[in-house]
Amino acid sequence: MSIVCIGENLRVEKQAKPPGRKTDIYTVRAADDAGTVLGQIRWYGSWRCYVFCPEANTVFEQDCLRDIADFLEKLKEGRKKKKEES
Repeated sequence: MSIVCIGENLRVEKQAKPPGRKTDIYTVRAADDAGTVLGQIRWYGSWRCYVFCPEANTVFEQDCLRDIADFLEKLKEGRKKKKEES
């Protein structure tokens, strides 16, 4: 499992891929000492892209949302690049 900090307030943990799953799942946590789970980033087949699925009763301000959106863009670009190399 790899951990990446995104912005000042968030960190993303890549989860182990369950058997049979083609795409990665990431847990989004607060970057503070408690490391509260804020949601997951996972593949949404209908839209053919990664999406952020927030936990219930979580709130986000614009900087955190921007950081999450930037991370989603990086995943999209990485997936696109991987397909082009295949």
